[in-house]
Amino acid sequence: MKEYRKQRLRNASPSCFSRWGYSRRMQTCTHEFSGGQRQRIAIARALILNPNIIVLDEPVSSIDVSMRSGIMNLLKDLSRRYGISYVLVAHDFSTIRYLSHEVATMYIGQIVEKASAAEVCSRSLHPYTQGLLAAGIIARPGQGIKAILRGEVGSPINPPPGCRFHPRCPLATEFCKQVPPMLEEVLPGRKVACHLYKKGQTEAQVYNIREQIAREISR
Repeated sequence: MKEYRKQRLRNASPSCFSRWGYSRRMQTCTHEFSGGQRQRIAIARALILNPNIIVLDEPVSSIDVSMRSGIMNLLKDLSRRYGISYVLVAHDFSTIRYLSHEVATMYIGQIVEKASAAEVCSRSLHPYTQGLLAAGIIARPGQGIKAILRGEVGSPINPPPGCRFHPRCPLATEFCKQVPPMLEEVLPGRKVACHLYKKGQTEAQVYNIREQIAREISR
């Protein structure tokens, strides 16, 4: 059975690599390929067994900025052409916005916000998600970085009690320090784990709290 799988991979490799124009370079040593070429080869390897789902862990973080759009366009094209779904792990919200349909923000191993990529990237609710977006470099000269989250990330082995983000949250209360929040739907399709938001709040109330958090983070 093991030999059969090996033979199957050997038979599939040439046709798979030929899709990217690398069929003549299958004997080339890995150090002879550029970063972008290596990433394409890694994608080709993942496609050999015709998967339905591929896990992408920081797929473009190690690639030169000038090459990133090509890799991301390739990934989107493969998804449309072969019906492949991706589980994307990333910190760069420009990559997340471009490749994702739904986003779950995690902090010390817990999901703190979940919504569509468009909602999370444009009107995030949780203080941690807002901090991540605010820490991004603005692509306009002279503006630098909008904000930086204060404090240190807690230990996943010994996480803080209550809300795990409370040591870094500018609006944390004593209740936040004692009781862990549940991930609850505060608006249709929008879930957040934060005591500042309550079930039954109107959309206007939810976004007023969001703006209050944004002002505190940017100070």
